[in-house]
Amino acid sequence: MQLSKIGEQKIKRTRPSKKFSPKVVQNISSPYIEKIKIHKFQIGHEVPVFDVSDYRALNQLIGYAKFLNTDYGDVYYRGEVHLHQSLLPSISRKQNSYKYEEALNNAIKNAIGDNKFSGFAKLSGFKGRQSAELIVEALLQHYGYSTHFIDLVDNHWIALWFGLNEFKTIKKLSEYCYYEKRTINPVELVTAKDPIAGIYQYMLLVAVDNNTAPIERGIYFGNETITIDLRSSLPSVFLRPHAQHGLVVRRNIHDPAASFDMAQNVVAIVRLRIDNVISWIGGGNLLETANLFPSPAYDYGYEILLQRKDLFENQYHKIAQYIE
Repeated sequence: MQLSKIGEQKIKRTRPSKKFSPKVVQNISSPYIEKIKIHKFQIGHEVPVFDVSDYRALNQLIGYAKFLNTDYGDVYYRGEVHLHQSLLPSISRKQNSYKYEEALNNAIKNAIGDNKFSGFAKLSGFKGRQSAELIVEALLQHYGYSTHFIDLVDNHWIALWFGLNEFKTIKKLSEYCYYEKRTINPVELVTAKDPIAGIYQYMLLVAVDNNTAPIERGIYFGNETITIDLRSSLPSVFLRPHAQHGLVVRRNIHDPAASFDMAQNVVAIVRLRIDNVISWIGGGNLLETANLFPSPAYDYGYEILLQRKDLFENQYHKIAQYIE
């Protein structure tokens, strides 16, 4: 299996001279925060799960995680419907991943060679092809293509939304998908195999070592991770990353045999009742699907991507098309 070209080249970038490690939140003093268990990821990394029952306590826990990891970098958030055993990018979750690597390489190459796409993405503003390749991969990730990145946000309201709204696909029309708001249904809980799953959602706090100046526009290289702030890297013609406060992160590795699992960077796991979250974030327009996944009528960059046939020619590898 051949790793994507940017994975082979990025090791050449300058890295911070001093190395720190992520610090896991072990305890925090609050009557509204309870450490309920330890979650052990598949790689062996152990992280406490905190049950949080008050939104001010959630702010406190997030702030403490950031304080602990000041020397390492920053802490971002990822909303989850269920708790998983790994934090793998989508390209690493499938069998025969060499097909994904080949398709990703071609998609990046074709996008850079497309004058219309490159112009709207302002790729000419980057000094070298390596940066442009990273930005294209990051952009494709945010629009649903399988890459080496995972999606994170720096606004925990958005992370809460992604734990509260579950990704769905339309039967017999799997290329179209949507998000369905979760609610607590007492009748369903009685017959559910795992009633707890119907009551709670999760938020991962993920530390990234981005405490250096950006290499280029929105691109941060650490010893362990590469972070791209798409709001700085892309003009708002590509509206979705800006609407979602979107960042993407990947492991800074180049060996295709190595793991892209980001689980070792998780420093705390938050468990929250979904009825509490519904109350906390409310129902304003800024937290509706129409804003977080704007249609091509508003997100012109999305319209450009939808016009690219190479992003849809493989059944196992294409950008996601959302409907409200």
